[in-house]
Amino acid sequence: MFEQGDEFMQAWYDAEAGKLDPFVLILEGSLPNEKLSGDGYFAAMGDNRDTGQPITTTEWIDRLAPKAAAVVAVGTCATYGGIPAMKNNPTGAMGLWD
Repeated sequence: MFEQGDEFMQAWYDAEAGKLDPFVLILEGSLPNEKLSGDGYFAAMGDNRDTGQPITTTEWIDRLAPKAAAVVAVGTCATYGGIPAMKNNPTGAMGLWD
């Protein structure tokens, strides 16, 4: 995509603020379970404007899914966790349902 950095993230912040209504949230790929990482994170996009800390993918799902007109998981990984969700994966990969 053409946008990057703050320009790319603006749509995410706008959706969270209710400025993009309606919108559809589409997930492709498994979600890492940040609670298993202990310290740090596995996947994040953008920064929390209050704390300056990265916003994890799972936090974005929690922020946006309740506001979306629809939430769509595309593929086995997004739906069920796929191969990344196999036993002993340190990321704790999971599907959207989880």
